[in-house]
Amino acid sequence: MPALAPAPRVAQKPRLQPSKEGMNEADFRIENHGSIFLLDPRNTTAETYLRDNVSEEALWFGGALVVEPRYAADLVQALQTEGFRIV
Repeated sequence: MPALAPAPRVAQKPRLQPSKEGMNEADFRIENHGSIFLLDPRNTTAETYLRDNVSEEALWFGGALVVEPRYAADLVQALQTEGFRIV
């Protein structure tokens, strides 16, 4: 049976490689504050990825992205799929 070609990616922006600086350090820190989660990028690669891939209407608190609790788990899973480390 012939091998199937992988489906083409439908991404408009180039995929960034997660940071290799400090391999034991996380790229993001996520904090649960009850009614919101804060996703804090811990290096420039993570920050650039977030800024390039979230809506311009996104809400930021300091340098952290504000996330509704119902989206937090899916966002973390998507970032991990991209190869980012999260604590």
